[in-house]
Amino acid sequence: MPHRILLISLFLYFPFLRSQLSCPCSPSSGQVLKPIQLNAGKDSVSLNKLILHYQTRGYLGASGQRDSAGQLFLFPGPQYAVVRISDPGQVAGDTLCLPPADLYTLATAWLQEMDNSGYPFARFQWFVSNIGECLLFQPRRDKGLFVAFDSVLFSGLDLSPGAMRRIAGIKPGEPYNQSKVDLLRLRLPACQGIMASAAPALEIRDGRLRLTPGIFSTNRDRLSLLAGLATSEVGRPVFTGEADAHFYNLFRNPYSAWLQWRGFRARSQELHLGTELPYLFGLPWVTSLQAGMEKLDTLYTRFAQSVAFRIPVTRQFRISVIADFVTRRGIYADVNHVQQFRNLPENPDSRNALYGMGLEWNSLNDLRMPVKGLWISGKASAGQRTILRDSRLETVQWTSSAGKLENVYDSLARTGGLKSNQYRTDVQAEWYLPVSRVCVVKWSAESHWLHLPVIYFNELGRYGGIKNMRGFNEQSIFANQFHMATAEARLLLAGSGFAGAFVSAGYWKNESRTGAAYGNPVSTGISAAIQTRAGILQLVWAVGSGNGQSMNLNNSKFHLGIANRF
Repeated sequence: MPHRILLISLFLYFPFLRSQLSCPCSPSSGQVLKPIQLNAGKDSVSLNKLILHYQTRGYLGASGQRDSAGQLFLFPGPQYAVVRISDPGQVAGDTLCLPPADLYTLATAWLQEMDNSGYPFARFQWFVSNIGECLLFQPRRDKGLFVAFDSVLFSGLDLSPGAMRRIAGIKPGEPYNQSKVDLLRLRLPACQGIMASAAPALEIRDGRLRLTPGIFSTNRDRLSLLAGLATSEVGRPVFTGEADAHFYNLFRNPYSAWLQWRGFRARSQELHLGTELPYLFGLPWVTSLQAGMEKLDTLYTRFAQSVAFRIPVTRQFRISVIADFVTRRGIYADVNHVQQFRNLPENPDSRNALYGMGLEWNSLNDLRMPVKGLWISGKASAGQRTILRDSRLETVQWTSSAGKLENVYDSLARTGGLKSNQYRTDVQAEWYLPVSRVCVVKWSAESHWLHLPVIYFNELGRYGGIKNMRGFNEQSIFANQFHMATAEARLLLAGSGFAGAFVSAGYWKNESRTGAAYGNPVSTGISAAIQTRAGILQLVWAVGSGNGQSMNLNNSKFHLGIANRF
């Protein structure tokens, strides 16, 4: 294991090392440096790292101590440029002169080899002799007990042997391999609802190897359904609803699947389906597939499919390659608009293809109830929009300036308007800062931007409500640019929820032909969340200003929803 590397520095604390001021194998002057006072706030681990830093540079007698006042001191000792190592028949067959750093290289390489050959409890020690005026180092190796992969224990997670073989090449009965364990700890946390702690454990019990890699599941299967009321523009209540089903660790694999449905207006709803298939066929990425359908009133429908390949770089950092495909269809064909203006209505049929890359950094201490850490997710993509022909609009024809009969699609084809390049960026961030044992401050921000030469109404994003700008009706802000920042103070409730207050400020811009507007919404309110078996139940009271409403109690909004995490 990596911490065993510190064992190789034990020999450096022999007192006589500091008294060696000259050596044929050590041509340096051997000057003893004065003690170095360190920051008293440094812990022993940091001091050990600094000692090791000096030792590998030839200060073989480097050591440290803390005095009665709590101050830390580093004693470098004499410096040696070359030392003599004797390892007959194993390293060089005879005595060999090496730089001090090479002693550590030899020990580290051997320990790593043993880690990956079934000897995770191997030890590497040095014995130091004084021959004449020279230092002689003799290594002693102890492989320890040979062990093979036997039982791998997770917390709240049950993986089949086949899953561990595909993810990291771990097979029961094969020699223990630390590199494969590290690969398991790298790849599994990239899956939904799985985290890794910083301290794996390895022990022999009843002659069997028990490996606890410090990987645990933070989510359970859930099925939830909510119903609510929202205020409509004419003051009458509108029933809304939300259903959420999410299933994890399917077939004893880190596979997951989910279904989400929302009804946010009287005749508007959305349905999203998705699945995640990590490391199929042993490939080093997580495959994510999603499909969705949205219907807005009697105006248009939107069908979306996406595929993403997420590659873990470290336990906290991942990159993704993403492809999104969207088809929009108009429910109502505005023939009168085409006859009058000789251009497309606001909800034309179109096909969109976007390709991009995503980055994610996640240092949250918990996926469901984070109280410390940072999460950042960003995606940038580019692609093309193609206008599709609607037979209802093709019947409207006129004579062009060239004297030819044409319709709106012929006109666009003539001017190169049937295809357009498009660009999109999406960024979200959350920062949790604990200020006491029961109080946490959450800072969050998000930014969405879509650029096209001509933007139609059915391409605008929909914002507002419990998922972003609270204090406004669900999906009541239509914009191709939306930026928002939120500060929220939370009082933790016995580990099962929180109650708090928040303030949000944002900016949105609608650059479509019907919009050409912008706004600066501001909202504030109180929020609460309770952890249940069906998920995290959120309750919010908020009031907002902007987007056609003023900040007063008559415009209060009550939000209710299910979330994945606090």
